[in-house]
Amino acid sequence: MLVTLGPVSSALSFQLDDVVGDDNGAGYLFYPNREHMKRGDLDIVWMRVENELDGTWFTIRFRNPIASPKGRVTILGQTPLEQIVRHDFYTFNIDIYIDTDRVENSGIRDTAPARAVQVDPDAAWERAIILTPRPDVGRSLLDIFVQRIFGAEEQVELGRLTREDWARVRARARERVEDLVLFPRQVRVRGRELKFFVPVEFLGDAASEDWAYTVLVTGADVEQLMRARPGKDIPMMVMPIALGRSYEAFGLPADHDLNQAPIVDYLSADPGIQAARLGDYDLNTRRLASLPGVVPSGAPARPGSGETELAFSTAPDIPPPETKQGEVTGQEPRQQESPGAAPAGQAAVVPATAGSGTGISRDDRRTIVERLKTLQTLRQGGLITEQEYQEIRRKILSQI
Repeated sequence: MLVTLGPVSSALSFQLDDVVGDDNGAGYLFYPNREHMKRGDLDIVWMRVENELDGTWFTIRFRNPIASPKGRVTILGQTPLEQIVRHDFYTFNIDIYIDTDRVENSGIRDTAPARAVQVDPDAAWERAIILTPRPDVGRSLLDIFVQRIFGAEEQVELGRLTREDWARVRARARERVEDLVLFPRQVRVRGRELKFFVPVEFLGDAASEDWAYTVLVTGADVEQLMRARPGKDIPMMVMPIALGRSYEAFGLPADHDLNQAPIVDYLSADPGIQAARLGDYDLNTRRLASLPGVVPSGAPARPGSGETELAFSTAPDIPPPETKQGEVTGQEPRQQESPGAAPAGQAAVVPATAGSGTGISRDDRRTIVERLKTLQTLRQGGLITEQEYQEIRRKILSQI
């Protein structure tokens, strides 16, 4: 539903409404067992867009007041949450994928890591906005994810990558993320509303009611980095799904499929589309659930003959070079996961290699090394505290 609010600073403002009471994913998700998270907390009511001369203010209203980190501490280490989150919220992530050219099959269908959904071809996007409680950490993790993708591409071409090659890969990945994704810095929280600013330089123009907007909400786990996780995924603080009720995940009844995407709410005024689309995926053909963009004006996309791009496809298992050695030799490409692979947003359970003695496979050891390198990068960049670093490092090493 489009509600035109009139001009603001000589530009148009508009509002997109969502179905109220649909913060249950494909229909059966229930909230984690946390006293500060309850039904309605991640339920979007509407998103309002207000253009100004130098950019656009987006305002998102939730059904319940937004939980503040003030006065709360982490479970591990009892660190005040205010020391590790940048903004005055900590229980959710919001993704907005914006199709600005409105040409079918022109743009990107992937969503950020751990979301496990795509957008429809006629809403393939050119710009994405990700609001997360720890934007610096989120940005660094996304950089690392894209580095793996670009590194795999270059390794196929070159056979082996030197330190200089990896420096080029890292620069290319940073530039790619900078062009495509914004982690807003100007964020205001008041009551049920979260308001954030997007510079016109990022969007390229004033936000238009003819663009398509795909808006997703996931649960945020700001302590996720502190818990040891086997596997090679980069969950970007997205809270996963588990059977039954737990502290660390959104729950599902025992007779439901764990492989559904961990999307809690999707902005649409159509009462049936969220559950229908999030429940429409196929592991055998590796087809993800696909969500349509919402166009405030209702204008259709123009026909296009191109192919959509890939931005955040599953990152191959290509570790960065050892700091001391200065280069890394070619490795076997990562094999595709089987239909029985770990659910979206879930940790993969890797059996120990027979006869390994340590109960941990060679692939798991390599994954642990990668995670330690990632952890070191986050500490060196000042993105996690020393206490977090030591706690996470201890838990990772405890797996060996």
